[in-house]
Amino acid sequence: MTAPLPRDAIRFLESFKFGSERVWDDDAGVGDAAVERIMVLGDIHGDSRVFAAALKLAAAEGCDVLVQVGDFWLEDSTWSRWAPRKAHLMYTALQAPVPVVVVDGNHEGWPCLTGFRGSDDAAAARRTGRPVHLGGSLWWADRGSTWSWSGARFGALGGTVSVDKWIPKLAKHRWDQETTTQADLQRLIDNAPQGLDL
Repeated sequence: MTAPLPRDAIRFLESFKFGSERVWDDDAGVGDAAVERIMVLGDIHGDSRVFAAALKLAAAEGCDVLVQVGDFWLEDSTWSRWAPRKAHLMYTALQAPVPVVVVDGNHEGWPCLTGFRGSDDAAAARRTGRPVHLGGSLWWADRGSTWSWSGARFGALGGTVSVDKWIPKLAKHRWDQETTTQADLQRLIDNAPQGLDL
């Protein structure tokens, strides 16, 4: 059972919207030299308890960053189905003691990500070819973004097709934007002229 959110956290989350307050290349916390140890996590599907345990383990292991490789459930208050359980995850991610970099999966709050992607903030950040800041400690390594840590070149190409998208009770959580496209792949190729290590 997840502990209830404090009242000030609930008020914050009621109006939380993704926003690029920082630029990847100017942020020392995610710079090439700042990251040596990486924790990789996947498919938590909004479970804030699993995420909190991962953050605790990352701290114990001296990790500099946590990378979520899909199906985190990125969401903000712009979606009408904003649920307290998912809000708890976002609040924890925004307050994380290390940067949290999420490569999107097919199971994300795509109505929120799509709306944000169309904003001037996101468009400017995406033009850099680097992950996009969503707020607090949270970054979105959207499809085609690249970066370096400890001299290794990283790239993101998230998403897939939900094979269960035709099941009526699940269809409300499946969107066209979850599918990786040829344009996503081309963006990654264009942003990585020297190739990638991971």
